[in-house]
Amino acid sequence: MSSSRVPGPALDARHRCVDEARIIDLLAIEGWAQEWSEGRLVDARRGAAAALDLAIAAGAGFALTASGARLFDPLEVEDALEWLAVTGRNTLWTDQTAHSRVAFIAATRAGDRPLDAGQAGEPGRTRFRVTFHRVFDLFRFSPGGRIRLRLPAPVRSDYHREVAVTPLCPADLSAAVAVGDGRVEFRLEVPESPRVALGAVFDFVGGLPAPRGDAGRLSERDAELHLRPSEGLIEITPAVREAAGRLAAGLTPRAAVAAFWTFLVDGFHFRTVRYEEILGESACDWALRTRSYDCLVSAALLVALCRARGIPARLVSGHFLCRLAPTNHGWVEVWIDDMGWMPVDISHHARSDPQWGPHRDWWSHFARRWDYRMVFERLPLDFTGPMSVRFPPAWQMLHTPLKPGIAITYTDIADGSLIYQDRVTVDWTAET
Repeated sequence: MSSSRVPGPALDARHRCVDEARIIDLLAIEGWAQEWSEGRLVDARRGAAAALDLAIAAGAGFALTASGARLFDPLEVEDALEWLAVTGRNTLWTDQTAHSRVAFIAATRAGDRPLDAGQAGEPGRTRFRVTFHRVFDLFRFSPGGRIRLRLPAPVRSDYHREVAVTPLCPADLSAAVAVGDGRVEFRLEVPESPRVALGAVFDFVGGLPAPRGDAGRLSERDAELHLRPSEGLIEITPAVREAAGRLAAGLTPRAAVAAFWTFLVDGFHFRTVRYEEILGESACDWALRTRSYDCLVSAALLVALCRARGIPARLVSGHFLCRLAPTNHGWVEVWIDDMGWMPVDISHHARSDPQWGPHRDWWSHFARRWDYRMVFERLPLDFTGPMSVRFPPAWQMLHTPLKPGIAITYTDIADGSLIYQDRVTVDWTAET
């Protein structure tokens, strides 16, 4: 379900802070991924520029700099393009993003590995190397003061094994480095230059989640942890409990999860969420009220619905292992007795929706299949943890393509300052 509301002004004009070139690159990698991956950058940007013009004509606004350059809010632009599609005025954007989803998934090593028990033979070993850099702007800290900075690192999971972590730190920082499950920690003095780049290389063999015949039942302690009514964005409110009861009354756990999945896919709009929108309200209630979510909010709501019916569930986050765009993502794992922790992904539902887009055969190929991913957090037990750099109340995330990889930039919209930027590249070697 797409948004049918008429495009209007940005919820907060401060989000109109992204220059036109970066907006075009963002639209290019989302809608013209195949062209971008083939090096046809002129074609990709030409298509993205045409999409931007359509968004402006549909009502997406912009701010002007002193020199007359245009600044945009990515959410405002994408909402306008979605509105054009859902009202039948122009489907350019949704058609192009459908093709890009195919390109993203086809570009992974494990795009054709089935999830079903009995079908999934042991896949050929695929060895991944992920290079992860995080650039901090420490201008708010006094030079010489001691700080703690962290990068995420792969946690122990079925998604990867034989994990080796190699920290990357400029020699002149003299940082104390510690590597743990889920994090790489750097303790250092704030340098005179506020920009600091830290990193790590993650080498591992990719794994795929699959049913386990010996899984049995979840321990009492683990069941209690993964049935808690409140945990971060996850909250079993009266509205969540009512929806869970209405959708899954009398159903087995597997059937209940399928019912929740269908409800969230058919009745909601996936979009960028400004987390200041949710302040003062449960994220799950906000999603039910607005019928919208991003990957993390959709995952939190699915976990809450499962827990409301006594089905243990947890929120998982990490990155896709795709050379083209190894973006960050959040999804869900649900415990099914005698199968174990099984992944469920709401926001990439197009892979298993027979009604989706122009690639009907894509559904038959990808129904109940999974791809390689890198897991950084698996709440509530596995997490990166806090550091000296904190997020402000209102911030913006922007994905822009690199050659190769992706840049994920977090900005404080109060003053436009950088919080940090993650630069991620992925490579792999298939072993015979």
